[in-house]
Amino acid sequence: EETWFNGVKIGSSRHWIEPRRHRIPGKLVRRGKNVIAVRTWDEMVHGGWCALAPERIYLAGTDIPNWYHPDYIEAWGKDYLRADDPYRYQRW
Repeated sequence: EETWFNGVKIGSSRHWIEPRRHRIPGKLVRRGKNVIAVRTWDEMVHGGWCALAPERIYLAGTDIPNWYHPDYIEAWGKDYLRADDPYRYQRW
């Protein structure tokens, strides 16, 4: 996995079960919208995201989530059949 913030690489890992704890340098944060991009690849058997808990982004030193996921806001617990549709996560 490689993680990028506003076009700048901020971390990477090759271990499949290691929690990611990439820090975002303050100088990269822009007013308004910012972009987090994660590049993943499958080197063994099962590709895709793997997590014991939902992926979350937290402000450093807090337990306050600062993230958006359509399942939690728009359709939580109602639309399991659409779970594998990647296009639903893009804000068109």
